[in-house]
Amino acid sequence: MTTLDKQLAWEHDMVYRGITRYRDQQKEAVAGDRAHETSAGSRLLKSYVLQISAHIKAYLAGELPGRRRKPEHKLMLGVSPDAIAMFTLRAVIGSMFVGDTRRPSAVVSVANTIGQKIEDELRFAEFSIEHQEYYDTVMRTYKARHTANYRYMHASLSQLAKNKGMEWRAWTIEEKMLVGTLAIALMMESCDLTEIKRARSRLKGQFTTRADVVATQECLDWIASHDSFTELTHPDRMPCLMEPAPWTSPFDGGFWSARMRHNTPLIKRVQTSAGTRASKVAQAIMPRVLRAVNGLQDTPWRVNTAIHDTLKLVFKNDLEIGLPRSTPYVFPVCPLSADLKVAELPVDSPIHQRFNEWRCATAELHTMESVRKSKNRAVIRTLRLAQEMRQHEEFYYVYQCDFRGRIYCATTGLSPQGTDPAKALLKFGRSVPLGVRGLFWLKVHGANKYGYDKVSYTDRVKWVDQHHEWWMAIAANPIEHSNAWKDADKPWQFLAFVFEYAAAMEYGEGYRSSLPVALDGSCNGLQHFSAMLRDPVGGAAVNLVPADTPHDIYQQVADVATQKLRTLTTQPGDNAGAHNWLRLWGEDGMPRKLSKRPVMTLPYGSTPNACTSAIFQWIQDEHPKFFPDNTDFRHALYLSPILWASISQVVVAARTAMDWIQRQTTQITKHACPLEYNTALGFPVYQAAKKMASVRIRTQIGGNLLVTYVEPTPELDRRKQRQGSSPNLIHSVDATHLMMVVNAGLDTDIDCFAMIHDDFGVHAAHIDRWQELIRQTFVKLHEPADILPNFKAAHELSARAELEPLPPLQTLDLHDVLTSPYFFG
Repeated sequence: MTTLDKQLAWEHDMVYRGITRYRDQQKEAVAGDRAHETSAGSRLLKSYVLQISAHIKAYLAGELPGRRRKPEHKLMLGVSPDAIAMFTLRAVIGSMFVGDTRRPSAVVSVANTIGQKIEDELRFAEFSIEHQEYYDTVMRTYKARHTANYRYMHASLSQLAKNKGMEWRAWTIEEKMLVGTLAIALMMESCDLTEIKRARSRLKGQFTTRADVVATQECLDWIASHDSFTELTHPDRMPCLMEPAPWTSPFDGGFWSARMRHNTPLIKRVQTSAGTRASKVAQAIMPRVLRAVNGLQDTPWRVNTAIHDTLKLVFKNDLEIGLPRSTPYVFPVCPLSADLKVAELPVDSPIHQRFNEWRCATAELHTMESVRKSKNRAVIRTLRLAQEMRQHEEFYYVYQCDFRGRIYCATTGLSPQGTDPAKALLKFGRSVPLGVRGLFWLKVHGANKYGYDKVSYTDRVKWVDQHHEWWMAIAANPIEHSNAWKDADKPWQFLAFVFEYAAAMEYGEGYRSSLPVALDGSCNGLQHFSAMLRDPVGGAAVNLVPADTPHDIYQQVADVATQKLRTLTTQPGDNAGAHNWLRLWGEDGMPRKLSKRPVMTLPYGSTPNACTSAIFQWIQDEHPKFFPDNTDFRHALYLSPILWASISQVVVAARTAMDWIQRQTTQITKHACPLEYNTALGFPVYQAAKKMASVRIRTQIGGNLLVTYVEPTPELDRRKQRQGSSPNLIHSVDATHLMMVVNAGLDTDIDCFAMIHDDFGVHAAHIDRWQELIRQTFVKLHEPADILPNFKAAHELSARAELEPLPPLQTLDLHDVLTSPYFFG
């Protein structure tokens, strides 16, 4: 058994790992000539650039009393003082971070760098004036490609300007030095970050004097203090080797050490929020919230070694089974030649249209490529953490809540709330005999993870039984038989089922299973909205009423969209898009997988643009070569409004509720009131998105710098408040339901939980009772029909304003949920 001393030492190691990671990130930025992107460098840049710019502006305008302008100031004219300040401060910050030795940078070197940047700014400003459309096209290309390397853009623009025959008299070294030293002098006059130090040295028998730009001692002290504080605030949160401390208040519980506890309060970021907010959280009386979080924290876990061994083989051999694609996305070639101006083409010309499609598609692909790289890094972290934790017989997780009450695991990577491989890598640390019903539900779980989940539970079990030989072969050699499981919806969780199934077949119903078996809500956000308004149509679509087989709202929306496309093909006009989509899908029409993401995210703030992005990504992942070159994005744009309209046609009441919440939020925000209300369990929800004071510094090369003040303005951001209101309310409702279910489980001696917002897991032997608890607590939560009335009453009081009447309740009998077998399944 792990002692408290060992746990405290383990948590100390978490802090040290965070410090190491922070320092490595800072060193990487410095080594890449990006010192201004370090934590301290970024803070200095944003804090001082406007102050320096104001002083430079006054100097150039001759407004500094007693100060005569030098002749070289004329070379600066035509360049924005903001840009000069940014170039100067970036160069000087770079001189402050020159490796561990902090060897000072010579004034001549820093000044030359600044002078070169200012010359480039003038040169490329002239280029943009002479060839504006061409220059704008090049800038859009850089943006679409997420190009940010200054040296590359400088070389590229220089060559393009030369190709256009642009003549430019390059500045002499002396001119660059004069401009650069003037900029440094103006910076030093306006702030006390740097100073010039001179030192004599002897080289080859001669004495020379070297002038260096160095940070003042006050600045160095600030940087050291900043890093010392910041590196402690990003610990590498690992699983605990013993049960986490039970939460007794929002600030007491979780990790055991004072440092880790300070950085991991129950409610994320409440430590840094306004004093009033922190005070209200501290005073919140919510014992049922604390009990639910403690129930999750008391669940022991261990590594599924069979999955871990298989996952390492698959990743090492780049087999791409259920993992992010290892090969980068292929970017299409620009359809324009380098000397062709888009502005000279008619807007409705085919080549202009192809260029716009290429530009949009390339931007989307760059985003997708960034996500792909991030997912691959996450896989590496997950494997590393699993390797470390498999030596422990059991371990535990600390949980936190966000500002809406949603519960999150404090550990990333290897987590019960992680990716498909991460969840498959974990088993409960306790086992329970399967019994007859446990074996039944284990098989249902396997069918669910494979994707065979749109039929009755009995048919799912039959399907598993029919393929018994497959599962046994996979368990014996998963790599050799990977074709039988790699296309499952959740391939790694399905493989975990296969290993558990094979063991159960060997030992029978007495087998002690430790695999989490989960029940998933049917588009849970829409379930809650349908219950709020007693919507019989939406409720039936998301399984709030009994049925012989589960309803599939994703397929319903897909079928509506398919019918719309078929109707379009019978109408006059250019309907090539409809014909192409239907040709891709064949007789079956739109697959549910394509409609799933837009439908699933609708209650949580999805937009038409997000719908377009989801369609485009589906094309790239499923059929990247089907449509003609450079038309993928056009086809996504064509389908998006059709799919979006189909969603609203199926989920009318949910849309009504969402629109009502957003309209009331607009009214509440006009009265300068945040959204603030308590959930049914007493959790204090607080939404106050503030406007940020910011200024954008625009340069000809190097892009924009958005300078954001450290403190937000007192004014609420109306747009963000409106957009976040409906998603945050529904998140608070599904979080409340989860907590109620956990508490009900604890009352019936269920003691292991794998919970992910709308995906509730326990041991297989407990599923029958678990289903009953999920349904009963859902009805208990919604039966008073007071969620929207309480929201209205709370904000009429705080805003002292009368809000619109509530949307009327419809005819759904909420008690139907109690007998609906596929409500969660």
